[in-house]
Amino acid sequence: MQLTTAARTGALEADAGSWRARARARRKALEADREQTWTLPGYEGVLEVTYRRLRTEDVHAVLSSVEIPSMNERYAQFLIDATVGIYGLEPDGTRTPLEHGRPLGWDEIARAANPDTTAPSLRAAVLEVFDALEGNNDHDLREHGDEVYRWTKRLNAAAAEVVAGE
Repeated sequence: MQLTTAARTGALEADAGSWRARARARRKALEADREQTWTLPGYEGVLEVTYRRLRTEDVHAVLSSVEIPSMNERYAQFLIDATVGIYGLEPDGTRTPLEHGRPLGWDEIARAANPDTTAPSLRAAVLEVFDALEGNNDHDLREHGDEVYRWTKRLNAAAAEVVAGE
């Protein structure tokens, strides 16, 4: 049986509509996945950090910046830029903001980890938070930064696929 042009066009439009609907659904799912929460390494059961997905160009600008002297500081800046908030965990696992009903910032966590801190910047505060840990602090910072980076990169690649397909 041979299809008429109208029938073929209708079938193609139905396929395209179905494809477009799937692309829109995928985009909505990606938009809903703009934030993710991780346990702050070394503070398991105590603190969690929620990060937002950064645009690819923003991530690359920070991680390749010649104005930020060390790679650790670049990772620290990346985490600062992505941070939505830091939350305390109650013994029952309930996540709660710690100060005045709002999430904590890196500077407040640095002071909690080391009351004598003199961290002059947010980058220094992030480094202080990781320095307060025992073990290989540089490794913990970079590993955590890499994990957040890979998540951001994966979401950005998926979003680019959806946009390219629309």
